[in-house]
Amino acid sequence: MNKIAWEKLGNSDDVIDLQHEISQMINSEMEDEDGEIMGASPMIYIENEKIKTPFGEYYEDDPFSPYNRFDCWIGNTNFPITQKEFEILNNAAGIGALKVLSRYSFCIGIEKLFQFTTVRANIHGLLCGEGDEVFEAMRKFDETLYKVKNYDKWAIFVGNDNSVFSINSEHDEDFDDQLEILKERKEGKIITCHKC
Repeated sequence: MNKIAWEKLGNSDDVIDLQHEISQMINSEMEDEDGEIMGASPMIYIENEKIKTPFGEYYEDDPFSPYNRFDCWIGNTNFPITQKEFEILNNAAGIGALKVLSRYSFCIGIEKLFQFTTVRANIHGLLCGEGDEVFEAMRKFDETLYKVKNYDKWAIFVGNDNSVFSINSEHDEDFDDQLEILKERKEGKIITCHKC
C-alpha cells in the first residue's frame, strides 16, 4: 500500500525577529542623548542572508521566495517518484510549485487560495489509491473545522460512514450537554478543542 508522510517546510520568523532586534540595538547605540547619529559614521545594518530552498536560493524577505509565495510541504513516500507520479502531482489542483528531492520524496508549494488538507487528500487519492470517499470526508472535515476553529470550545464528530458535524461554544451552557451526547455515539470519533 502506497503511503505519504508529510513535513511542513518554511522559514522561521524567529530569525527575522532576531536580525531586526540586533539591527535596532546597533543603530540605537550609535545615537546620542538627543536621538541624533554620533559622528559621521553611516548607519550599520544587517543584510539578510540568502536561504536555501528546494527551489533555489532566495533572500528571506524576497516576495518571490517560495516560503513567501506558497505553503510548502515535503512528501516522503514508500514508493518511487517516477515521471508518472511527477505528472500527476504537477497537474493536481492547488500545487503551484513542485520539486522532486529524491527517489522517495518531493516538495510542493501550495497556492494561497488552497488548503493543505484538501490538496493532501487529493494527492493521497491520486497517488495512494485512496478513493473519493476519503477525499470527500477530508473535505467535509476541513470545511467544518474552518467554521468552528475560532470558538473557545468546539467538537467535530466524524462518523464511520464519513458523516461530519460539529458543535461549538456559541451557546456555552449547551456545549457540555451536547458533548456528552456526542460521546455516547459509538459509530465514529470526536475531535475537541478547549481554549483556555
